[in-house]
Amino acid sequence: MKSKLVYILPIYNRNTDTHFRHLYDMINALSKKFDVYVLVENGKKFDQGNVAGSSLLPKNKLLRFIFCFFYLFKLRLSGYHKVYVQYSYLGVIAARLCGYKIFYWHCGQYWLFPGFINNSLLKLILHLADYLVTGTKFMAKGYSQHYNLSLDRIKVVPNWIKITNWQKIDSGEGEELRKKMHVSSEDKVILFVHRLAERKGAHYLPVIWKKFENNQRVHFVIAGNGPLIDELREKREMLDNKNNIHILGSVANSDLAVYMQSSDILIMPSEEEGFPRVAIESMACGLPIIGFDTGGLDEILPPHNLQYFYKIGDIDKLSDGLNDLLTKDLSIWSDEAKNKAANYDLNKVAEIFIDLLAK
Repeated sequence: MKSKLVYILPIYNRNTDTHFRHLYDMINALSKKFDVYVLVENGKKFDQGNVAGSSLLPKNKLLRFIFCFFYLFKLRLSGYHKVYVQYSYLGVIAARLCGYKIFYWHCGQYWLFPGFINNSLLKLILHLADYLVTGTKFMAKGYSQHYNLSLDRIKVVPNWIKITNWQKIDSGEGEELRKKMHVSSEDKVILFVHRLAERKGAHYLPVIWKKFENNQRVHFVIAGNGPLIDELREKREMLDNKNNIHILGSVANSDLAVYMQSSDILIMPSEEEGFPRVAIESMACGLPIIGFDTGGLDEILPPHNLQYFYKIGDIDKLSDGLNDLLTKDLSIWSDEAKNKAANYDLNKVAEIFIDLLAK
C-alpha cells in the first residue's frame, strides 16, 4: 500500500514560463511511490500522471486559506499526514492547524531584502514547518543564520530537470530560429532567461549592451517578462546595435530548450539566487554561464565555469569576461557542462525526495 502525501503547488499551467513546469515532472515521479493529492493555488486542477486527486483553491487569499484548511482537514481524516508545501505561507499555517508533518520548500536569499514578509513572517513560517527543504548547503547555512533555524531541521535537496527534454532538440529548429532573428552562423548569441527585475540583474543589461554596441557579431536574446521590460525596450531603441538586441517577452519553459541550443553563452547577472534551474537547463544544453557570484553557485556549476562569476555589480569585469569567452572554442565546455547537469536529472533527485518524504 502506498504512503499518502499532499502536495501544495503554487501554479499549474502546462505552458508556464516559470520553473514550476519542473514540479509537474516531480509530482508524476512521486505518484509512483505515494498517493499524491495535489492542492493547486493558481491555474487549474493537476491532470497529469497518476495522482490520487487534485483540487483548485480560490484566488481570494482568505477563501484560499479556508478551502486549503478544509481540504487538508478532510484529507487528514482519510489517512494523509504528510504535506509538501512549495513556498505557500497559507499552506503551512493551514497544515500546522491540521496536524500535518510539514516539508516546506524555500530557496531564495530573502534575508537580503528588508520587510515584514521577508523577515518576521518568513521566520514564523519556517519555524511552523517540521523541515525546511532547500537547494544547497550555502542556502541551508543562510536560513540557519538569518532565521535562527537549527540545521537539523533543514534538508538539502537539489533542484532538477528532466534532462532528455533539454537535449533531444532537432538542430534544424535552432538554425531556423537563428535565421528568424537574422543571426548568421558566425555570430555569437548571449542569452538571458529570467524575470525582468532588479533582483535578477535585468537593470544591468542595457549597460552590457552598450559595451558591445560596436560589435555587430554579438546578439543578445532576452527571454522573460517583468516590471523592467518597457524600460529595457526603450533603452534598446537608443543603441546603434538595437537590431542585435532581441527582447522576446515571456517564453514557455517548454520552448526554452531550442533557444538555449541556438545560443553560445548564458548570462546571469543576478543580485540574488537560490538554486537557479536556468543554470541546470543551460548546462544540459552544453552552455557556459557567466554572471555575478551569488547564492550557492559554486555547488552547482562545473569548476572551470566559476572563473566567470564576479562580484555583484562589477559590470566591467563581467563584460571583459564575456569578451574572453567569445574568443574561446566553447565546444570544449559542452561535455563537462552536460556531465554536471546529469547530477540533477529528475530520476536521480526523485530518489532523494522519496527517501526524505518516506521518513
